[in-house]
Amino acid sequence: ALAGPGGKITPEGPQAVPAGMDTTFAITADNGYVINDVIVDDVSVGPVPSYTFENVDAPHTITASFRSLNTVLVHQAEVLELGGSAVVNEKGNGWSFSGFVDFLGGEGTFSSDSIKIPASGTYDIVVTYSTKEDRDLELVVNDVYHSTTTYPASGSWYYDWQDITITGVGLDEATNSLSFATNGGSGPNIDKVTIVGAEPASFTVYAAQSAAYWIDPGTSTVSYGDSLTFTIHPLDHVVITDVLVDGQSVGPVSSYTFTNITADHTIEAIYQTKTYEITAMPSAAYYIEPESAIVPHGSSQTFTINPIENVVITDVLVDRESVGAVSEYTFENVRSNHSIQAVWEAPAVHTVFVHQSATFNIEPTDIRIPHGGSQTVVITPHPIIEITDVYIDGESVGPALEYTFTNVTSSHELWVGWTMRKFTIKAIESAGYDISPDSAIVIYDDSVTFTISPMPETEITDVLVDGESVGAVSEYTFHHVSSDKIIEAAYAMRSNGVVLPGRIQAEDYNEGREDIGYHDSSPGNSGGEYRNEDVDIQTTYDIGGEYNVGWTTSGEWLAYDVDVPETGTYALTARVASARTSDRAFRIEVDGVDVTGPVYFPGTGAWQNWTDVTVDGIALEAGPRVVKFIFETGAVNLNYLDVSFSSNQ
Repeated sequence: ALAGPGGKITPEGPQAVPAGMDTTFAITADNGYVINDVIVDDVSVGPVPSYTFENVDAPHTITASFRSLNTVLVHQAEVLELGGSAVVNEKGNGWSFSGFVDFLGGEGTFSSDSIKIPASGTYDIVVTYSTKEDRDLELVVNDVYHSTTTYPASGSWYYDWQDITITGVGLDEATNSLSFATNGGSGPNIDKVTIVGAEPASFTVYAAQSAAYWIDPGTSTVSYGDSLTFTIHPLDHVVITDVLVDGQSVGPVSSYTFTNITADHTIEAIYQTKTYEITAMPSAAYYIEPESAIVPHGSSQTFTINPIENVVITDVLVDRESVGAVSEYTFENVRSNHSIQAVWEAPAVHTVFVHQSATFNIEPTDIRIPHGGSQTVVITPHPIIEITDVYIDGESVGPALEYTFTNVTSSHELWVGWTMRKFTIKAIESAGYDISPDSAIVIYDDSVTFTISPMPETEITDVLVDGESVGAVSEYTFHHVSSDKIIEAAYAMRSNGVVLPGRIQAEDYNEGREDIGYHDSSPGNSGGEYRNEDVDIQTTYDIGGEYNVGWTTSGEWLAYDVDVPETGTYALTARVASARTSDRAFRIEVDGVDVTGPVYFPGTGAWQNWTDVTVDGIALEAGPRVVKFIFETGAVNLNYLDVSFSSNQ
């Protein structure tokens, strides 16, 4: 897109347009110029103010040329005679001109008595100005008041300059006087005053033509001040939706008159192809696709008639005239509105009467079967019930959830028998505890409570419901039962505890599963002696005990219940062995409190080479306690622990 001197084209330069899209260019003449011609792909389209490329599918070019309206003379405002508060502001030197008139916020004038014009006539005066707010100036021509013009705010006082045109100024072929004066306030900043020569004697009205309409007369040349009427004639299939005069809408008029023509003009029409509505009449017995259609003039449209099940189409009516019992119909070369509907009939239908209930659902809900037809019925019970039987015409067909009526020749009755659904809660039996009741049958959404009782020699360590722990509770209630459940308990053998002072055999750690009586990192008893758990126990060759604990790793531990009759300070001696050459370590906790810290001892050279390691000064409160022996390092064998009163007590 390229513009010549005297105007601009917007947007300018190369423009990327997606294929199939439209794009519009605006052509604007500068002050003192008019559009001379617009060339699209080397073909003139006239001096139009805008041009739209439609459905772009190839490269294009657009150029605009402009012609001068005969600029007569230009006066720099600052060289005119100034009056009142008007002064020359030299700041203009910074903006590529010599200066400008500044009213400094007061009233004033600028004028000249020596405006020489080559010929008498009507001229335009173009004033270049800037102002931050709207300001007024009066114009007096040859001592006769001409007009008061409002100069709209241009943006700023010094940076934003623009032109305003005062039209219809009569000047003589001689010396003329012009005077600009403020009107009750200050005025805008003024840079220059340009006098533009009289308009040409004739003008062109460009009438756009189209394959869809013509404008009569076509493009015409008109004398200055004349008038001319244009009539818009659409073709038969076209509707005019708007008429544009110089690019501005004047509505969908059939004619338009240009009056007192003093400039070139354009006229064009906006149109669309006529459309017609074809309406498909609705019915519960059939559907027509599409339901309706808007069809362009001269086009075709096909409709399909689809009866619902058990309906027969006996005729199709187009504009209420029969076209036979067709399954589809095509409207061709459409030039008016139309309608289409079907005539139908249905064979005998038999009803299945259903005894519905809030406790189950039967689909379909409205069972109507054509004579000789079939229908499958699906019964969906509510989760709270069970279907016990299904009766067809009083005869049982069993607790079926689906039943098919076949070759129906009469009406039928369907009835469903049901009962509330029940769920089983089973208690897992064990010799170590008792759960009461041992099982329960519970109706949907009811509740039931189970009591868990340990044996005299055991204690409950956990209760599991469907495999999930609920803690070591003595009773558990199932609320709002909606499925089968299982309840069981975990237990440990009760320990009488060693009375201190006394000896604690390593292999006699507390009964119970992993993390209750012991912690061992490897599965199974590696020594295979004494107890069938994960703690590794073997026969010892040391004195004072039949077994010792071995195959230990760092972090494993053993717990022992003890009874402390007397509060006091005690000494603990561990009987240990290790074949390792490096130091080994253990520590002691009482009721979960570390009372020794790491206790180190050198390796003994063999797994059955035993030594005593004593820790003194352990404070114990009277009462039952839990002593935990923790292997700080692995590879330590433990035979027993001797606990005695401290020698310092």
